[in-house]
Amino acid sequence: SGVASSKSKWRVECFNFVVRAVSPTGVVYDLGDVRTEKAVGMYSAGYMPEAPIPLYFPSRTVTYLHAKTAIDTSGNWIRYSYKAYGNPFWPGIRGARSSIISADNEFSVTLPLKIEASDGRVVNFEYDDTSRRLQSISTAGNYWRYAYQALDGQDSQPALSKVTLP
Repeated sequence: SGVASSKSKWRVECFNFVVRAVSPTGVVYDLGDVRTEKAVGMYSAGYMPEAPIPLYFPSRTVTYLHAKTAIDTSGNWIRYSYKAYGNPFWPGIRGARSSIISADNEFSVTLPLKIEASDGRVVNFEYDDTSRRLQSISTAGNYWRYAYQALDGQDSQPALSKVTLP
């Protein structure tokens, strides 16, 4: 349990393993239980070229939490939902998810799926299950659709090529 604060007046609180951040204007962000909601990611990786398949090792890791809700001082709230793709990087760390490479060398990431507001507004995000690239965003019957260039053999990530507006 404890409280930490920044020079810019942000506060991070942890009580009974539940973490929340409080902005200088009083907006409270619920980040969930650190025992079950944490994610593990890497800043950089090492490379072992002599292995039968390329092996990447984390040289620095970070544990982080995704915002679950945000509530302002008037009681208005926003709720965030996520979808996890891939397997945990370290299966032995209960509740941990990776944002880089999983234990079976599969890219693993947690992406926003839905944002809901107390006034009834909802924003949905859809992704391609294979590439995990954003395919569309929808709200109130309006859709924004996204298309990407095919890989040309030199680029590892295709560039956004088209956005179709509602």
